[in-house]
Amino acid sequence: MIIMDIFFILIITLILTAVIALGFRRQGFGAALLLFFLILFLGTWAAGAWIPPFGPYGWGVPWLAYLIFGIFLGLILAALIPPAKRTRRTAGDDREAGVETETETLAAWDALVWVLLVGLLIAIVISYF
Repeated sequence: MIIMDIFFILIITLILTAVIALGFRRQGFGAALLLFFLILFLGTWAAGAWIPPFGPYGWGVPWLAYLIFGIFLGLILAALIPPAKRTRRTAGDDREAGVETETETLAAWDALVWVLLVGLLIAIVISYF
C-alpha cells in the first residue's frame, strides 16, 4: 500500500503547491518552488505515517489525514516566504555589514532546511519499521 500512499501524497502536494504558488504570489519562486514542494511532500508523508488514520479511505489510503496536514504545513511554509519587494535598511551607510548579516542568515536557513529534510526522511523510514 505504500505505492498508493505515495500517489495520494504526490497528488495532494502538487495541488497544494500550485495553489500556494499561484494564489499567494508573494515572490517569484523559481528554484525555491522545488524545495517548497519537497518539504511539503516529505512533511505530509511523515505526518501521515505517524498520525493514526482517520476519515474516509480511497483505495485503501486514509487521504483526509494527508490532506489536512498538507494544508496546515503548506500554510505555515507560505507564511515563511518573504514579500516580493522587500526593502532592507541598515544602520548608517554601512552596506557591507548588512550583506554579511544577510549571508549569515541565509547560511543558517540553509542548514535548517537540510536538517529538516534529513529529519523528515528519518521519520518516514522509522515509521515503516
